Amino acid sequence: MKKLILSVLATFIFTVTALAQTPMIKDFKAIIADRPNDFINLQKALVTDNAAAGFKQYSSKIEDLSFNKNIVINGNRGAQYIQVYNLLAMSTDIKQFYDAISKQYFDEIAAMCKTGKFVERNYKANDGTLITEVSSDTGEKILEYRLKPNEHMVLFVGPKKQ
Repeated sequence: MKKLILSVLATFIFTVTALAQTPMIKDFKAIIADRPNDFINLQKALVTDNAAAGFKQYSSKIEDLSFNKNIVINGNRGAQYIQVYNLLAMSTDIKQFYDAISKQYFDEIAAMCKTGKFVERNYKANDGTLITEVSSDTGEKILEYRLKPNEHMVLFVGPKKQ
């Protein structure tokens, strides 16, 4: 009986977790897919127009949550899509959920690299930040996942401007 209850509970938790994670992973894939378009399809409203610095900042069509922010930057030097996750703003339950999502992000990165079209590089910055960088097989940076104790940032980089 105990095994049956544990099995049912494990199945329920797995199902709920898998269903809950799907939208964020779909967002990850949508951001990667819109990279060739400089993330234009993900831009919502203009937040900042800094002509002097040569960039515009937009809110994202991917909605912010209480613990994260999504930003699209388009400028003279190219486009970036930035996701920032504030771990201090997460409850214990949300933190556990986010840990599962973060693992799925890394699983997606591993799957991308297994295609042979992408290369993963992991290193530690001088300030202790753990960085996973993904580049195309031609060396162009695609994304950077930066992990700090209280903040995670995913920086998606658009194609280089000529």
